[in-house]
Amino acid sequence: MKIKKRTFKQIFAEEITLKSTYNTDLIEYLKKYDGKKIYTFGGVVMKDEVKKMQIKQKMFFIVNYDKSSKGGSHWVGCVKNGDILYHFGSYGIPPLREITGHFSTSHIHYNDRAVQLNDSPICGHLCLAFTEWMILDKSNQTFYGFIDECMKYSNRYKDDAPN
Repeated sequence: MKIKKRTFKQIFAEEITLKSTYNTDLIEYLKKYDGKKIYTFGGVVMKDEVKKMQIKQKMFFIVNYDKSSKGGSHWVGCVKNGDILYHFGSYGIPPLREITGHFSTSHIHYNDRAVQLNDSPICGHLCLAFTEWMILDKSNQTFYGFIDECMKYSNRYKDDAPN
């Protein structure tokens, strides 16, 4: 499946109908950013493959919660800039041990609020949006700004939004 660029509003509006993403889809979409702003594309890997990754000063990658012997379950996105690793997971769960262990010398920032509905297929799409947000390096776009944008459109919090 060829993935098209979507806004936050589009991703959350299509949350139930978007197709799940596969590693090949994510790789095809992200490879255009390898070398952009001196960021290295570290790949799209399963959690047991994180330990094989070569750590770079500036890199981005996506990790699946499953082992390589399984079919895949949930994607999280990571962007490393110097000694800081930004970890985005749409369910707001702390980073996997495989990530914290391999990147133990990095200061890890992660979100702790879920933005994705249970069992919806948008985690891969949000990881792509996260990567673009972080590496395209617009001065007003920060990790926490990304989380704020997700919260603004998330279907989890629609009933909580002020009228």
